[in-house]
Amino acid sequence: MFQNDNRRGPMLISDIMSASKTECTEDTAVEKVYELIQRSDHGFVVIIDSESHRVPLGVVTEHSICEQLVAKNRNVRGLTAGAVLEPRVKKIPGSTPAAECLKSLTELPRTIAILAVDDKGALCGVVSRSSLEANAATLDRDRDRTPPETQPERNSDISREPALGWVH
Repeated sequence: MFQNDNRRGPMLISDIMSASKTECTEDTAVEKVYELIQRSDHGFVVIIDSESHRVPLGVVTEHSICEQLVAKNRNVRGLTAGAVLEPRVKKIPGSTPAAECLKSLTELPRTIAILAVDDKGALCGVVSRSSLEANAATLDRDRDRTPPETQPERNSDISREPALGWVH
């Protein structure tokens, strides 16, 4: 587990992401995608636009494959990753505070994956829900350390009497 030290500031997505070793393009055969899912630590494969740009388009899970085969009665032969792509992913720059990522996960509970991207939108890594939850205590401390928005000072000369001058 990552230990945040105060000298560095808040924990970032790049501190807890893991490099994505399971990715492919949308024209990859579903049989190959299924093999990649079995070797994946995350339970999904990231689908990228091309090997050169590596912009993530979504993910493929066992569930998304089964949905096409069973619910939509499609034949696995000739089916590609693009046909079973699940777009419910959250792309977040690697420089984003991890506490913000945890917050977005609770706001978007149906998000399947959080994908860290660089400034060009290329895939840098994957942030698992479990790594966010494992670091939740540290992330809460980071969020508590964030300075609150500054409020204008109240004028102490203002009377605390009711606006209409009622006095009891």
